Amino acid sequence: MLSQNYPTQKPTGPLPPFLSSKFKADWKGYMMKVRDYCFEGNTDTDFRVEHNKTRAWFHMPWQDYGPQGREGIHGLTKEAQVQKQQLASSQTYVNGQTVAVGFFNDLGGYTIGQVWADHMNPNPAKSSRPNGFPVGTVIFKLLFVDVPPNQVPSLANPKEWQAYVDTCYKAPCNPQNPSETSNPRVIKQVALIQMDIAVRTDDPDAPTGWLFGTFQYNGALNRPDMWENLVPVGLMWGNDTNNRGDNHTQISFTTPPDKTDINPQLKETVINTDPAELPPTHLGWNGRLNGPVDNPISSCMSCHMTAEFPSYAMLSPAFQANPPKRGSNYWMKWFQDIDCATPFGNYLAPNGAKETGINPLSTDFSLQLSISITNFCDANPTAPVCVQPSDEATDASDKAANILSGHPTRKRAATRARRHVVQPIVRDMPEGRPRKN
Repeated sequence: MLSQNYPTQKPTGPLPPFLSSKFKADWKGYMMKVRDYCFEGNTDTDFRVEHNKTRAWFHMPWQDYGPQGREGIHGLTKEAQVQKQQLASSQTYVNGQTVAVGFFNDLGGYTIGQVWADHMNPNPAKSSRPNGFPVGTVIFKLLFVDVPPNQVPSLANPKEWQAYVDTCYKAPCNPQNPSETSNPRVIKQVALIQMDIAVRTDDPDAPTGWLFGTFQYNGALNRPDMWENLVPVGLMWGNDTNNRGDNHTQISFTTPPDKTDINPQLKETVINTDPAELPPTHLGWNGRLNGPVDNPISSCMSCHMTAEFPSYAMLSPAFQANPPKRGSNYWMKWFQDIDCATPFGNYLAPNGAKETGINPLSTDFSLQLSISITNFCDANPTAPVCVQPSDEATDASDKAANILSGHPTRKRAATRARRHVVQPIVRDMPEGRPRKN
């Protein structure tokens, strides 16, 4: 059962206790306090958060829609492909998939409820300036993969869930039968690989008002409570807007020994340097924070700050047929620091000029909220928030093709609402691994 009985009044109880701490003074301790806050009352119920007796947690609506929609055992949705050797040089499985489920605390649930107060006409103005998620909002997501654990050293002693998911990421599932097109859902084991956190803060050291953190599973620790094998990868509080280098971008592991490539020049990302705790992992672009199943040429904050409705912007400038050079002016538009609840808008090649004539509303760094409204509009195209110009593509696959091909977006009149494109899988990237420029 999903937890969707959102608060109708803004919660007034005490804020999470870690908000009174300075995250930069002890970033790892801060992350562990957030992890404990997310675990409390949830590990006992296997994250059936509707049964949590300690504090309320909520799911996002409209995540069950479409081919990547929630499965019925744990509410997991399909995300990105796991490429060969993405997790370790010993990982030969090439058609793996990531599935995940996210949760929002009571303050986050309040904003979701405000956006979705009218179930047949969601209002993204409630997540955009002067509104947005209040300080104290905490979001976390659990991520699992169907890669065989014995191929990835960090997945030893795996924490597994059963899930009703696709047979593989993309047909053909059997490389010996390349003409195969079926990819039915089946019940299979998936292994915990990652946990993401997001905290809405008023700390002046956080230029966007958000903190993003990532944990990675390390089964070699073999702790009695297997959830506690999730160890900090790192924390980020900005996009390092002046760092344009590309010498710490690590796409995959090819030969042992595997090693995490840490960039010591970053000022707004900090990475765990303890190899006994953190297994080797790729990070984000030039060493910015990202997790093992994330896009290695993006970052947690870069991706999430594009969250808006209508979703004009691609999640990464790499998501087009002729991506710009990494570190160029155009590329860096996705690595600026924008304020919470501020629409990202869109930027045009080749120089990153701001696209004019579009009027999106922010979903305040929540891609799930953006996707929920887009899914609703795919099913309810005549709802007021979904009305669009007659020349706009109405099929979700057409819209995804437009944005992935780099075609310019069609503009709308300032007084008209419309939907646009959210990439169908949040962590995905164009087919194949990105090439180094």
